[in-house]
Amino acid sequence: MLEVVVTIMIVGILAAIAREIIPDMTLLKETSYLLTRIKETQSDAILEEESKCLDMKNSAVKKSILKVKDGSLKSLCFDEEGKPYENNTSTAQLVKKPLSISLTYKKEKKEIVVMPYSGLVTIR
Repeated sequence: MLEVVVTIMIVGILAAIAREIIPDMTLLKETSYLLTRIKETQSDAILEEESKCLDMKNSAVKKSILKVKDGSLKSLCFDEEGKPYENNTSTAQLVKKPLSISLTYKKEKKEIVVMPYSGLVTIR
């Protein structure tokens, strides 16, 4: 019986140590997911030869993590050539400067940048 108690204590101590050592991949996972959704929307626009939009409010990324720099980006759209424009409205114009989408989690920060004209999407 004593051996079982000691074994459980050792496993508990090792689990506590491992929890501190293993990195939290939440931010990387959410950033990669959003990057994939953006690229998927861009690809759909090019392949279907019509504008496509990604609703940033319903992007399935945890709301506590996602922050857009200027705060006004409701949707990110791409025209049939894959060029980005903001907010699906009748007066929408192509993005003229890099569009930055920040994701923050526990003092860590990742940034997705959508380049104007080309629509290149990268993680910083």
